[in-house]
Order: sequence, then C-alpha cells, then structure tokens
Amino acid sequence: MSKVTYKNLYTLVDDLIDERISYNNQSPYRSQTSRSGGTIAPLAMSSSRTADISANELVRVVQNMIAEAIPSRIIEGLAVTQTNPISSGINITAGKGAANGTIYTLIEDTQMTVPLDQTTHVFYVSLYRDTITFEKSEDPTKLIIAKIVCPIPQLATRVRNKYDESPDAYIQQYRTYNLYGDANGYLEEDSVEMLRDNIGEILADNLIGNIRLSENLKITNTRGTIELNSESLKLMDEFERTLGKFTRTGIYFYNTTGQEIAKFATDGARIGNISIVPNAIQSTNFVSGVSGFQLKDTGDVELNGLTVRGTVYATAGQIGGWSIASDSIYATTTGVIKTSANVGAGYNGVLIDKNGIKVYDDILGVVVNLPSDGSAPVFSSGTITSVTWTLNTSSVIRTSSTVGDGSASSAGILINNTGMYGCEANQTLANANFKVLNDGNAYFNGQIQAISGQIGSVSITETALVGGLISGATLQAPVIETSATFPRIRIDEDGMYYQVAVGAGAYAEFLYNEGTYGAGVTAYLMNSSYPVLSIMAELPMADIRLYNRTGDPASGTHAIGDIICVGGALKICTTGGSPGTFTTAGVNTFIALSDTPANWTSSANKICKVNSGGSAIEFGANLAHLADCTNLTDPGGDRLVYWRDASSYNNFQFIAPSDGIEISGGVLRLDDSVVRMVSNQSIGGYKTFAEGLAANGDIDFNQNEAVEMCLEVLTGSDPTTPNTGRIWFRSDV
Repeated sequence: MSKVTYKNLYTLVDDLIDERISYNNQSPYRSQTSRSGGTIAPLAMSSSRTADISANELVRVVQNMIAEAIPSRIIEGLAVTQTNPISSGINITAGKGAANGTIYTLIEDTQMTVPLDQTTHVFYVSLYRDTITFEKSEDPTKLIIAKIVCPIPQLATRVRNKYDESPDAYIQQYRTYNLYGDANGYLEEDSVEMLRDNIGEILADNLIGNIRLSENLKITNTRGTIELNSESLKLMDEFERTLGKFTRTGIYFYNTTGQEIAKFATDGARIGNISIVPNAIQSTNFVSGVSGFQLKDTGDVELNGLTVRGTVYATAGQIGGWSIASDSIYATTTGVIKTSANVGAGYNGVLIDKNGIKVYDDILGVVVNLPSDGSAPVFSSGTITSVTWTLNTSSVIRTSSTVGDGSASSAGILINNTGMYGCEANQTLANANFKVLNDGNAYFNGQIQAISGQIGSVSITETALVGGLISGATLQAPVIETSATFPRIRIDEDGMYYQVAVGAGAYAEFLYNEGTYGAGVTAYLMNSSYPVLSIMAELPMADIRLYNRTGDPASGTHAIGDIICVGGALKICTTGGSPGTFTTAGVNTFIALSDTPANWTSSANKICKVNSGGSAIEFGANLAHLADCTNLTDPGGDRLVYWRDASSYNNFQFIAPSDGIEISGGVLRLDDSVVRMVSNQSIGGYKTFAEGLAANGDIDFNQNEAVEMCLEVLTGSDPTTPNTGRIWFRSDV
C-alpha cells in the first residue's frame, strides 16, 4: 500500500456534497442537474451560450482555475533532513500539502535514496499521486517539498542538511513563509524577527545591485563586530567598542578607551601626535627652531635629539664645534671631545682638542700628553698597549730596577733578549715563578688557567683538554674525560666511571620520570657512594673479564678475597700468603646446597629421595642389605630369586623350570610339580579350603575339611561359547 494519498478538488467537493445534501439517487443525474437558460459561457464546455453543464464539469473548471491561481504549499510536516550517519539518502517526515488543486498526504515518516549522478546539479523532491519522485526540473502539477543541490555533481556522494563548502550535496526546504507589514511599509515584529534570524544565510555574493539603507536602518553581523548604517561603517571589538570608523569625511581609528589614535580625513591626516602634511611628516607641536620635529620630502630633518643605533653618514655640518668634511672631522678653535663634562685637573678622563690628546688623573693631573705640534709625548703613568717596541740586545723592560735580584724587592716582571720572567720576593731570574724563553720553552711554578688554545696536539676548551697525549705529568683538574663524546671515561671529584650518556644514571638511581633506565653511568670506580668497582647497568657484553689461567699462582703474595679464573672456574683466595690458597668459588659439596640435608651424620648406606612436600632432598632407607647382592653369579635366563632366611643377607635361592615353574615370553606357568596352598587362604577374594593343587589338574580338598567352592552365577541362559573346563551355576533351573 502506498504511503502517499491524494484527493483532488472534485473529490473533496463531491465528498462535501455527500456529507451535506441528500437527493434521490434513483433519479437520473441529467434530470437532477438539467436547467434552462442562463449565461454561463465562461464555464461552458461547448460553443453554445445556453448549453447545460454538469456538476462534474463545473467542479473541474473551478479546480483548474484554482490550481492556476493558488500556488503550491506545504501545510504541515514534510520536512526533509539528512540521514544519520550521513549518506546519499534523506529522511522525510509525515505531513501534507497542496499543489495544482490536489492535497497530498504522506502518512508516515519515510527514507529515500537520492539518485545522485555525474551531471545533475539540482533534484526536486516531489509528491505526486501515489509516490515520491526526484525530478530534474520543477513540475507545477506536483507538490515540491525540497530540492537537493549538488555543487559538484562528479564529487557528490552524500547529502547534508546545509551547505558547508564540501563537495557533498545539501538540502533546501520548499516551505512557504509569509511576511506581514502595515500600510507604511514597516514589517510587523514576527516578520522582522524571522528576517533577523535568517539573513545570515544569504551569502554576500548572492546580493546583486545596490543596497539602499534608510536613515534609521542599520546592518550588523551576527557577532556584532561590524555595523553599517547610512552614515558610516564601524568596526567593533567583542565588547562593542568602536575601533575603526569609515565615513564620508575620512577614516578614524580608536583605542579601547575611545581615544582617537589615527585619522585620514579631509581636514588632515594624523597617527597619534604625528601629522601628515603635503610635503612633510611632523609632530603636532612642531614650531621651527622651538619644539617638535619635522621630516621634509626634501630630506631635511629638524629634531631636538637623536639616538642612532646604526651607522650615521654625513659629509657636511658641525658637531660640538667640530666641522664635518666629506672625509674627516676637524677642530678649528673651539672643538673639544671629552669623556666627561669635567675632564681636567682634579678629574679623571681624556680630552681631545686642536692642541692634541691629554689623559688626566684626579690625583696626578696630566699623565699622558700627546701634543699635536709634533713635540715629544709625555707618559707619567699608565699602560701602553698595541705598540710595537724594538729592543737592542742589552735593552730591558722591567717593572722595577730590582726585579729578579733575589732581594725582598725582587718581585716584578722583566723582559730582555732571553725571554720574559716573573718573580716574587727573594727570587732570582734563574728560579723565577714563570719563564718564557726565546728557545720556545716555558716554565711555570703556579697554576695555568686557560679556556682556549692548544698545547701540542691537545686542544684547550673552557671545560676540557681534548685530543693529543699528555705524558709524564701530574694533572690536577676538577674533571678529566677521555673524549668529548660518548662513550668515555670520566674522572671527577666523585671518582672514575664509564659514561655512555649525560644527564642520566643507573637503573636504580632514578624514579621513572626523573631519568633514563639503562643509560648514563654504567660503572663506577673508586666512588665514595659505591663499592670500589660497581657495575650499574646491563650491557650486551660481560661486566668483568678475567684471564683464564692454567693454574693457581705459584708466586707472589695474595690476600683473602683475591679472585682468579682457572680453567674456566672462578677461584677466590681463602688463605692469604705467598702465594696463598685459592678455592673454587660457589657451592662444591652436596650438603652445602640449600635444599639438601645439612650433614652426613648417621646417613651411611642410605638412599636419597624427594621429601613428602616435593620441595627438597632427604635421606631414606638403608641399603646396606644389598651389599652382598653384588656377589650373585649369573644363574642363566628365566629365573626367580628369593631369600630363604631374613636373618642372613646372602641366604637366597634360585627357582628354575626344573623346580616346577616355566617362564616363557613373560608368562609364568605351573609345571609337573605341586604348588601347595595353605588351607583357608584367599585367591581373587574367595576363600579356599583345598589342600593343594595336584599336577594332574584336579583340586584336592582335605577330607577333614568341609568342601566349599564359589562358582559363577548365571541367570536365563548358559554361556554361548564357554571355554573348556569352565564351571558355572544356573540360578533359574
């Protein structure tokens, strides 16, 4: 049964007539509707102006007129939405609507698949007759409830509720909305509210032509950060504070307090307190020669002060009385350069003027004077650097006349043609604390501190000596490392250790989030926090390697605890001496194990067995009685042996076939002998009172005993194939 039903106008009118008017159904229809005269040409179905028209024809004409005059509309329901999860299908809710004079009703919610293809951009979802159709164009005879838009048909595989810039198709509903207003052209509140809520769905590129705003109308975005009215366009922050405004007179910018910080307007341009005029940029308080600044388009600048962090280039002008030329600065009469405002007598500093350069000491006065007239310079005190001096063979530079004379005043530095010497009090040049001689040798009695350089092939860094070889010397340093990279041996105040990474440590020294397991220090040597040699991490090789000796040391003095490897076994010195006694390390006796008896006391000839708990070994039965069994001579095959006397360990007897027993293929058979049984013994749980078993196969019962035998009891029938000699008892016969 179809989910879509429909009734056209004729059916609806006919149903209404049936409900309200009763007439004689037996009377012919023409008799009931016939009439004469009347001008009904607009409704006539023939050319005659007086022709009769049936009710059916009248209703159909009215239906056609109404269908053309009344547009299609959705009355209720019939909402089209995407599926969940999203797919090429759509959901349609139950509802009804009218189109072309016909009311269509969808009686229950329905899901349909949109026939997406490679070329169609729009599908119209329509109700018609008894079905739901997907049309590629609008059909006014059908009720269109939505359209499916495919922006890129080649890529559309799913249908969404709204457009989201993906290649998916999206749904546009076909519901009719009405706007209401008054005679003055103003919309009523509900209509305004609906427009306000949905105007954001209109894309700007769909607006064609001009937008004309009345004086009291404004347009804002949903976030309230843009406002357009008939006077200006405002840019606002999230707190509705105006940050920018565009008007017919200019552009204005404001800070968050509402202060205008820049403008570009017909009455001028300004950024902060800087004005932009046609030929210059200047401060708003600029008065030439008085205040402010000005930068002209000619390149001329007028400033009160200037700080330059880069390079200044000038080919003319004056600075502090010094004239600027294209390649020099010179003083004529007044130009002075000073390191401070008060350079001169009683003050420290340097002064440069047209007369030369003078250096002042606040106590000594002028200590350096370099005249500009070419006269000899004067040095009263200070240090001269970056000067090349040429010394004659006998020339000496020294800090005092007594340097290196061995007296209490011999401290100082002396330079002559043999080298440089540094002495302390009571030292001569021969035993000076340091000597750097012209033959290339240098001698130092104190410490050398350096952060760079090279000694031979050893490079000096700020923290280490790298590369090369240092031999025959005592090194004292906070850190000595065999390499700048890992792995390496490191010696510091904590001892010596093998290091494979930095900032990490041994497995047990760090918590999970404080270090690196298995990295960092792998072995310590002579560290105060660990044993003398401590292996701290597992490596893919052995921890310690010992030489595999062929025997114990034959000489030398050894102490208890010394370890050697002999023939692949670890041995430890247990008695010190020369050479001492070495014993194999580890457990080397049975009773030294943790799960064996503690001693051998009273355990001679006992066997070992697992204890009742299955957790250790213990001593069991004494097997001394088996000692004489080793003296048994081979009696041949198929024999039994038994002890005849329990008090004698070697009183045993062989049983052979000649003794009435046959052993063949693992089967024991009676021979011609007689096996005697003691009266009243059990065989298989049954009592026997026979005297014995005779060799002829008879059972010989003692005449003096009551005969008693137990037989097999059967009921109903005898055995089908009984063996020869079988005896049984029938209880039913």
